[in-house]
Parts: sequence; structure tokens; C-alpha cells
Amino acid sequence: MICRFYTDSEELIQVNDRIILDSDHTGVIEKVIEPRTEAAKAYSCEETGGLLILFDKIGLVLEPFGVSGFIERGQQCSSERDITDL
Repeated sequence: MICRFYTDSEELIQVNDRIILDSDHTGVIEKVIEPRTEAAKAYSCEETGGLLILFDKIGLVLEPFGVSGFIERGQQCSSERDITDL
């Protein structure tokens, strides 16, 4: 289940973390959206909150908290991404 913590290690998910979703999709956490905040309202996930993820092959996706999914930690990204790393 998608939540604020990694499924495999129970570590807190943070912005710029590189992740693997369901052992298949890699991406970077762009935003952690807490429920019942102005950001959650703006992203239409006011009740659930969620993760805004920039997937390598898909693009930007909002994954609401509570949906089925297995998120593993990839590697940490720097806050300023180098274009040669993409």
C-alpha cells in the first residue's frame, strides 16, 4: 500500500528520493502531499494525500496514499539534478 514510508524498510519517504514502484517503475519523488492541506486540495487528493512521482518512462504521476503498490528505496538524488545523470 502506498504510504509515507518505504514498504521494504519502513523509512520515511522524502523529496528527491529515487524509488522503485512494484519492482518495475523507477522515478524520483517530486512532492510528498499530506492529507487535508492546501496542496492536497490543489492536487485533488485532499482526503488521502499522496506522492507526486516523476517516473523515468511515464512522466509525472500522483499516487494517492492508500492505493495498492510496493515502493522500495532506490538511490538518493541531489536536489540539483545533473542533466548527464538523466
